Amino acid sequence: MNRFLFSVVFYITLLSVQAQNAVSSEINRLKSDAGLVSAAWGFKAVNLQSGELIAEHNPQMCLVPASVMKTVTTAAALEILGENYTFKTRYYIRGEVSSEGILNGDFIIRGGGDPTFGSEENSGLCASCVVSEALVKLRERGVKVIAGDVLADDTFFEELMTPGGWNWSDIGNRYGAAPSGLTFADNTIWYKFRSGREGRPAEFIGVRPYIPSIKVRADVVAGGSGDNAYVYGSEYSEHRYINGRITPNQTEFEVHASMPDPPYIAALTFYQQFIDNGLYVTGVPRNARRAGIEIDYAKATEIGSIASPPLSKLVALTNKPSNNLYAEHLHKAISAKTQNEGSNKGSNGIIENFWVNRGLSPSQLFMTDGSGLSRSNAVSPNSIVKIFEYMYKSSRFKTFYESLSIAGVDGTLRNLCKGTRAANNVHAKSGTMSRVKSYAGYVQTQSGKTIAFCIMANNYSCSTSQLTDKMEHLMVKMAELP
Repeated sequence: MNRFLFSVVFYITLLSVQAQNAVSSEINRLKSDAGLVSAAWGFKAVNLQSGELIAEHNPQMCLVPASVMKTVTTAAALEILGENYTFKTRYYIRGEVSSEGILNGDFIIRGGGDPTFGSEENSGLCASCVVSEALVKLRERGVKVIAGDVLADDTFFEELMTPGGWNWSDIGNRYGAAPSGLTFADNTIWYKFRSGREGRPAEFIGVRPYIPSIKVRADVVAGGSGDNAYVYGSEYSEHRYINGRITPNQTEFEVHASMPDPPYIAALTFYQQFIDNGLYVTGVPRNARRAGIEIDYAKATEIGSIASPPLSKLVALTNKPSNNLYAEHLHKAISAKTQNEGSNKGSNGIIENFWVNRGLSPSQLFMTDGSGLSRSNAVSPNSIVKIFEYMYKSSRFKTFYESLSIAGVDGTLRNLCKGTRAANNVHAKSGTMSRVKSYAGYVQTQSGKTIAFCIMANNYSCSTSQLTDKMEHLMVKMAELP
């Protein structure tokens, strides 16, 4: 009987070693892969039940993580701010309302760092909806005329929106929309074009929403399929240059881009819709901070507010679609809450210290932003796996886990691992930019054990699709562990 039990234990152990060797063998094979020979890359995988190391390669090497950096930010936000944290945008009036319904003063939109304000897709309240909410509150107070301005206050965050290290080629485009203390409608605008035959110049016909001062120079050609046009221009600037290609033979084709001055666009939208709905405004829409207007809220009256979805939902809205804007809002919110100033630099320091105090090496985590769009970010596979280990033991694990994309199912992993054991199994965050590819997440073995893993590669020489296949194969090997 003892001999039989010994044989069973030996056989199970042998299978485990063989399976783990399959992961190690795959890592060893990748070490000599032609596409990775000149690359900097690292990998680490750990069994979270036993703490056993599955395999590793360059685990302490600091690499550019791309959007895997969002997991560093969202995990810290859940721990520091809490799952139920919400952002609030408040409406104020300053001045008295006369018996004739004249507000002798200003209407104020006070931003609270909500990334979903005016975003129908992510908050359920569209841009027009949030204006309607304000109209209801003003009419409840008998306001028929605003004898003043419509002011937008974005001072919840620092005035500089764009994090350091973002490329000039990114910041004018939709994915490069930067966080404002008063973000509005996902900080997105649309440039409209009319395209003709293949190879012919496309005609610029306008911008939505209308921005009075915008100056656009376009060199866009009809060609290919979809939106392959790029927008160049800095925050708060009225100048935009657009080049690239769009689908031919379109009467109206829209190119998505970042909003140059979100608080002003918010004020302008409120101003225009107030007038359209019969509420006359004698003044003008203004970004209060840029206009040099200081607001003493002790002398103003709050008339209403709109709250964001809870942080638990915002983390999912950040990680699954890999939303840069939302990641940067969660990032700056951390310093806004703990230091009363929502700044990029302040949040970098707070988050780095938070993770170092929980066992990460200070020489293996360097943050420049919260989303990973900057190439100045650097983090090791070891650090990412330690964060995933920490979250696995956290009371917020379920929220964090469910915010990650599922291989073969949704988010940025929806086309990954289909038809394999890793499909509907791997929960992970991907990261992609030019010459950068990374994945970090959790995978279940055949016996239900949980593995935390991270793989990152910089400056590879194969195509991104070829590298994705290699990384996908590694995920499958982990899922096939006993």
